[in-house]
Amino acid sequence: MGLLAGLPTPSSMLLLCLVAGASAQLASLKPIGASAQLASLKPIGASQALDVSVSDDGAFELRFGGSAWFRGGDVKVRSDGAAYSLAEKTLKHVHTTRTTGADGFGAYEATAVSWDAGGSPFVTEVRAYASAVIFAQRFPAGLDGTGLEDADDVVSGWPSLRVRGDRGFVHWRGDMLGSRAAVGNTSNLTDLAGGLEDTGPVCFFDDDAAAVVSAASSFMSIVVAPDALCRGAPAPCAGDLVAFEANATDAPVAFSRDRPLRVAPTDEWTFEIHTVAPVLPNGWAFLGETAKWIAVSNDRVEAIAYDDAGVHVTVRGAAGERVDLAFLAPGAARATHLACTIPLASDHWDVNGAGCPAVRGYITVSSALPGETVDLKMKIDAGERLRRVDAFRLGYYGGKGARRVGEFALRPDASALSAAQPPCLEERATALYDCGPWAVGASFAIPSDATSGLYFARMVLDDQAVGWRADASPKAVDLQHAVAGRDPALPPDGSLPHAYGAGGKNALRDGFRLREPRAALAFFVVRSRKRGDLVFQTADLTWHAYNGYGGYTTYGAFTYPFLHEPFDKQFMNLSDPSHATKRAYKRSLNTPVITRDYRSVNAPFGAELAAIRFLERNGYDVHYCAGADLADAATADDVLSRSRAYVSVGHDEYWTYEQREALERWRSRGLHLNFWSANEAYWAVRFPKGDARTMVIYKETQSLEKLDAPGEWTGTFRDARAVNPRGAMPENALTGTMFAANAQRVDPVVLDGARFGAHRAWRGTAVRTGKQTRVALAGVLGHEWDEVVDNGASPPLLQKLSETSVDNVQCIMDHGATFDSGSATHNLVYFRDPASKAWTFGAGTVQWAWALDATHDANDPQRANKYNIRVEEDARGPDRDLQQLTVNVFQDMGVLPATLDPTLRLVHDAVDDEPPAVTLSSAAVVGGVAVLSGGASDARGNVGAVEVSWSPGRWHLATLDRIAPDVTWSLRWGDEPWQLLHGAPPAAFGAVDLRAADDSGNVAAARVVASRPEL
Repeated sequence: MGLLAGLPTPSSMLLLCLVAGASAQLASLKPIGASAQLASLKPIGASQALDVSVSDDGAFELRFGGSAWFRGGDVKVRSDGAAYSLAEKTLKHVHTTRTTGADGFGAYEATAVSWDAGGSPFVTEVRAYASAVIFAQRFPAGLDGTGLEDADDVVSGWPSLRVRGDRGFVHWRGDMLGSRAAVGNTSNLTDLAGGLEDTGPVCFFDDDAAAVVSAASSFMSIVVAPDALCRGAPAPCAGDLVAFEANATDAPVAFSRDRPLRVAPTDEWTFEIHTVAPVLPNGWAFLGETAKWIAVSNDRVEAIAYDDAGVHVTVRGAAGERVDLAFLAPGAARATHLACTIPLASDHWDVNGAGCPAVRGYITVSSALPGETVDLKMKIDAGERLRRVDAFRLGYYGGKGARRVGEFALRPDASALSAAQPPCLEERATALYDCGPWAVGASFAIPSDATSGLYFARMVLDDQAVGWRADASPKAVDLQHAVAGRDPALPPDGSLPHAYGAGGKNALRDGFRLREPRAALAFFVVRSRKRGDLVFQTADLTWHAYNGYGGYTTYGAFTYPFLHEPFDKQFMNLSDPSHATKRAYKRSLNTPVITRDYRSVNAPFGAELAAIRFLERNGYDVHYCAGADLADAATADDVLSRSRAYVSVGHDEYWTYEQREALERWRSRGLHLNFWSANEAYWAVRFPKGDARTMVIYKETQSLEKLDAPGEWTGTFRDARAVNPRGAMPENALTGTMFAANAQRVDPVVLDGARFGAHRAWRGTAVRTGKQTRVALAGVLGHEWDEVVDNGASPPLLQKLSETSVDNVQCIMDHGATFDSGSATHNLVYFRDPASKAWTFGAGTVQWAWALDATHDANDPQRANKYNIRVEEDARGPDRDLQQLTVNVFQDMGVLPATLDPTLRLVHDAVDDEPPAVTLSSAAVVGGVAVLSGGASDARGNVGAVEVSWSPGRWHLATLDRIAPDVTWSLRWGDEPWQLLHGAPPAAFGAVDLRAADDSGNVAAARVVASRPEL
């Protein structure tokens, strides 16, 4: 994908990038003025180009500007505890391959040298471009066993990263530079002051995926590239590359996050920065607006001045010295886009709940492709003005969660236009509320090289000083705690001695408090035209099903904690018996989405944000689509055909038949499926022909009569009543599980190592080796979850990876209309299509992503803070075992990470292609109940599932005593009335069909006669 698309895709790869200055950009820049220091700076031009040569034995020389910059030394590596060295003739040179080609980064010449380290192969490769050199070390057999534990373990003379333990050293010329801090902690460079001159070039990755190169002799060049540059995403937008130059012969600089700048000696020293830094290595950045600059997180900035030439900043160093920084403006045409790729923390991009009610908007399409333009329709209150509309993309971005990728172009009359929008269309019979008549107020041209992802527009109002509550809480009035006779909208009296909060105590801390709280968001997906390992589908249809903008949701109306909007609509309280129960039969996608105000679990920052952060932190090759995209068969085929695996995340409750059919069709062709979701594929919705913006959902399951058009069905997929013309399609036929436990659950997942830990899916976890039960993070099992049901629709040979039973759960009682208290059992499930060999993993819980990343919405306001719902970090952190399980599942599917977190690993186990054996010990019908038992074994792995059948086509999943090479199994059928609805026991047993699967998905079948079970 993207810049590194042409590189091979081995089991594991370590990548480092060396990047020269962007000479084409620098040539067009204006001079900043007559300055003695600036005049002496060396230009970066053609004479300064990078060049590299590699000999047959792997030695290399990198030249910069025609002079040797550094040379590679002895090639050595550690594998399986032993050291191998070319100089000591213990490392065998296999062959050298030279190729040429081109990818998203341009034309290149590549030299790959293959080595044999005691039977373990690895490859060193140099790929030289016009302005960059990529060094790659590939381990085709995987990193497990390479044992890169110390500085001497890595390939000497190559820029290398630690891959185990505490992460984070750079190896060069046999020396270890910086500290053993985590990769991404720029304190790696803190220790370099005083030693930089003697050491030579420095290269490191930070968590924002910057590649930093320094040659600190008489010339220093540092180039910061955004995450796209070295992680294989499309090329960055114009202005991303940053070159630092200085005539600092004897003045090494240390950058760190806790100290803005340290310079020695202490006399004045001037930098010129060509183009604008998205993130400077010292941890502070500048955000560009029209003729306005803001310094972020730097308490040593003494002065900032802006003129036509650029921005001049004076910084006081750690020893009191003054440092002048001159930021050169790259031309007026790009003046408003200088901060186009700055990763920002959530205080920059989050909003309180659904945001400020004084501004609302929506994007007119669910998704778009790079190179296309998306339109934003907005409505603002009279008297308000728009300050700007930023465009953000969600991701990991060094833990910040999003980056600003640009700005929407506002119409000149955008504020006036948005304040005078025409009324939305209403269809009273169906409660449809459609704001399609609104005029477009802003547009965003998606760059042609934009990275696929979940994007949003952040509409910022000009007046940020409205109201007294923190983060511009829309809950201005709270009658629950009001003082009788006092206006409840007034702020508290801060003159009283114990009015601590009113006096400033407990104020939201800087770094969390929203910087511009009077704002709102509108989401859209940017798809990709390229192939990708994993396609991430958003739960956008569910966002809209719970959306109350305009009045009714598909549930009627919620009362907590805010009124539905617009505020002039009649307030509807579904819980009040005096009010008729009414729900919307149609929801328009042409409305702002305010779901997060009262059901944050059904909004993007609940589960989807955490999932995105995990995937992108670990460098998975992921592209994105909307659920609405899969409602169109042609689009669904296009998206899924370019994917190796699919993932559904969170509360993915509302599906079209086209979406479900597409996934079933492509699984039969080998597409792997992952359901990090629950209550998924539950309600069937549809879009009228030619109208992709009106979602029809009559919820006929909650009606005694047909409501939708003849031949159409918009009830639950599982509804087996005659009123359903399409017939029952229980969701477990697709996912392996089906909805059981209703909101709002925050249960833990029980991990029984003795019973389930031997399954290969748990490799590399404490569950695999543990003999005791541990309880994983509370909340991972929630807010709704599924269970395994033997209803005749379950996929063949479903394998259970866990079991968690919970009492006093709000359980579903029928096909989708009635709930009551009950006990339910949850299982993580894993199974393989016997024909296509595609794997399916079912987490069976909405909040699976909470186990993968700790940053997300905490839960709905009624469970947390009714005044404010924000993205927060769960102090308990993610669950390492469940993270590793997810990595293992992806590995089975051929989906490999490029930047795997060092606490996780790719575990390569032995290939098992032999099926298990299964036997029947006894089969009897006792008191009308079928009782069977037997055994199963697997020579090279573990038995994962056993199924039994006594009637053609109807299989029952047996219970295993444990996951192991040799197991016993048992089955009782007919104990409970619900079982009889899905197949009665026989009067007596004759022939019994058995089948079993091992934990690699190999299948064996047998037919035995119950009276002679040994056969």
